[in-house]
Amino acid sequence: MLRLAIEFSDDIWIELTEAPADGRRIQRIRTSTLGQAQKITASAHEPVFVDVRAHLADTTAAAFAEFETLHPDWRPGVHTGEIVHPGSGRSLAGLIWDIWAARVADGITLRSDVPAVLLSQVLETVLPELEARGIKFRVGGQSPLAAAA
Repeated sequence: MLRLAIEFSDDIWIELTEAPADGRRIQRIRTSTLGQAQKITASAHEPVFVDVRAHLADTTAAAFAEFETLHPDWRPGVHTGEIVHPGSGRSLAGLIWDIWAARVADGITLRSDVPAVLLSQVLETVLPELEARGIKFRVGGQSPLAAAA
């Protein structure tokens, strides 16, 4: 099962999915590429969550423009030390699907300049898209979509 979390601040990290009952600690990583993340995951002894900085808008073009305004030094394709995804809810769902399908990591931590907004967007657009693709999420014993209702 794919695990998903959101970082609200340096010391507030909330997993949206139900963690396994084994109580194992997780390892969070921040890399520039999915290939690097996959190599780390393959040799890890605990579950690995890869950080993805996400900025969502109605269109990918709008997300890029907004992200570039917030981060003037950022450019597509430039290695920043973390995976960056400005896009739509659908494109973020596609990236999450790819990470899950290729077993790049056991989980994903979404990071944002405005985490509360990102959480709302994830619940409204990303999770329904992923669930339509067959990835089921569970939060507190129920689907996060039911929990948000």
